[in-house]
Amino acid sequence: METAVYPLGDVKCRKDNAVIFENTIKDNLAEGINRVENGKIEFVQNDNNKWQCRIIDPGHVNFDSTSDNILDVTAFMVGDLKFLSMMIGKENFEGGWCHISKLQSTEWQDIDYVKDDLWTLETLKHQAAEVKSKSLDGTDRRGVREEPFFDIPPERYIWPILHTLMGVGNNILDHLIDTVENDIQSLPAAQRRTKRELKDKELEVEVLQEVREYFDSDNLGSGSELKKQYRNKRNDIRKQMDSMEDNDENFGESVDYLALDMELNELNDKIAELVKERKQMTADVAKAKAAATKTRDKLKAFRVARKTDDSSLYSKIDDILSKNKIQRAAYHGGQLTGVCVKALMDNADDIMKQVAALLIEEKNANDEAS
Repeated sequence: METAVYPLGDVKCRKDNAVIFENTIKDNLAEGINRVENGKIEFVQNDNNKWQCRIIDPGHVNFDSTSDNILDVTAFMVGDLKFLSMMIGKENFEGGWCHISKLQSTEWQDIDYVKDDLWTLETLKHQAAEVKSKSLDGTDRRGVREEPFFDIPPERYIWPILHTLMGVGNNILDHLIDTVENDIQSLPAAQRRTKRELKDKELEVEVLQEVREYFDSDNLGSGSELKKQYRNKRNDIRKQMDSMEDNDENFGESVDYLALDMELNELNDKIAELVKERKQMTADVAKAKAAATKTRDKLKAFRVARKTDDSSLYSKIDDILSKNKIQRAAYHGGQLTGVCVKALMDNADDIMKQVAALLIEEKNANDEAS
């Protein structure tokens, strides 16, 4: 008999998404993977004295046995970032949010990054419930769309090493170009102003986000805490009013009832004002981000212009890379692909010596000219 192999979840089309996955193999696949994650493997001999193994679940008579024939199982999820984000309930957010920590890419990539709270299965499920019950959107979602599909914890989601190398390699090259622009190459005055503007706008985004985060915190006097107090007080007043309505036919003429009704209206106004304030914060953050993005695009335009200038250091560095068979891929956003990143890493010492010689020569020429 011939053996047929059927992949459990093979992606054949780039348009495959979580909806297709959920409506096809998700339930059966999740049942099996979760059994592996939560169970153990038991090795037994059949009637022919041949060994075979099976999954045993919690509660099985042999589950807590110390026998050498029973082994614990550690499950891992492996795939590219798009796949991993889909499986963990963060489909289409792989470019903006970390699938392990609760930070956006702009936050964890910052040079002063401090490790934030990491996601757990429990916190991901809680966030997914919050997103659904409160119809959260934007950054309030923290990149979470739905619950993770499996019981495998986020710290055991393994992304490809090559993707990490690509990120590191391209960042090294980007930082090299930034250093050249800041310290060696003479930049146009308009570009220097734009760089300063971008720093100011990015700082404004950071400040506005911090203000909103404080509003959402449980700190005493925060908007979120005040709203909670107002709602609790409003519920108490409603209970008092309900009791009056049940026990007094003339409740509408009662001074106490009218006072409670007035206080209830005031609380509703305060809650509405806090909701309005919170929405305005989100609008302010979005506006500041849009302004920063516009300035960032303007800054990119300067670099694009230098790509066509054969005399620029950008082009000269690219010439060195090209001689070492390292090409920026136009289809890859002008970044290096995996093959080119590996070539850069393998020949880093020699390539960087060539770049250093170029930069020293350029700096000496600038010093003589000045």
